[in-house]
Amino acid sequence: MKWTSMGYFLLAISTCWCGSACTCDMHCEWVEESFTNFEQGINWRSFVVCDVAYSNVNNWLWTPFVERREASRIYIEIKFSMRDCNLFPGMALSCKETFSLLYYEFDAATKEPPPWEPDSYKLVDRIAADEGRFTSTSEVIINTEIRSVPVTKKGVYFAFRDQGACLSLIAIKVYYMICPNITVNFAFFPDSPTGREVTEILEVEGQCEPNSDIVDQPKMLCKGDGNWTLPSGGCKCKAGYEPMNQNCQ
Repeated sequence: MKWTSMGYFLLAISTCWCGSACTCDMHCEWVEESFTNFEQGINWRSFVVCDVAYSNVNNWLWTPFVERREASRIYIEIKFSMRDCNLFPGMALSCKETFSLLYYEFDAATKEPPPWEPDSYKLVDRIAADEGRFTSTSEVIINTEIRSVPVTKKGVYFAFRDQGACLSLIAIKVYYMICPNITVNFAFFPDSPTGREVTEILEVEGQCEPNSDIVDQPKMLCKGDGNWTLPSGGCKCKAGYEPMNQNCQ
């Protein structure tokens, strides 16, 4: 298994779309701050929102445009922290302990996210702090969640929708999975991106190594988790060459 990075994001584009009860120049927005934890050796820029005292909260934050390259499925890893709603007794009108991850496929890269159109964004998941929430002002709990989406267009925007959580988005990693290059039965199989679906299995043909001839078309299956399986066929060394570590010399 191997993954190829498509970018590590400290979210570069902060865009707020406000509900009827607030305006962007008041409180309804994400704020960029430093996230530091000396014990864990962390000094990151993060985006923070904590509009628990307001009703009808609807804050949005986008990643930059992510080109899909060879990928048929893109993975996103989110590191975040979240405060427990019990820390805000009596004032948390809309406190939530989840946020939404959405994505929008697009065929052209632009400097700004596409216009706000609710039907354009597909919900990936509503994400909770499964590893724990802040229960004191000094405690630090970093959650890591991984989700994935199938892609067919040039690239995607990922969006984060807050509806009343006290939340810090600390780091975003976007990547895709590949079955790494390998030589089996004197046949070379190149890096091969996994399929569009997690359960999809792709057949990949190999090429004979130098100084070898094909016996039967070499093939292997690339699984959705980035692992190879079920090799078949192969090559053999030409006359006058000896096999040595999957090479013919």
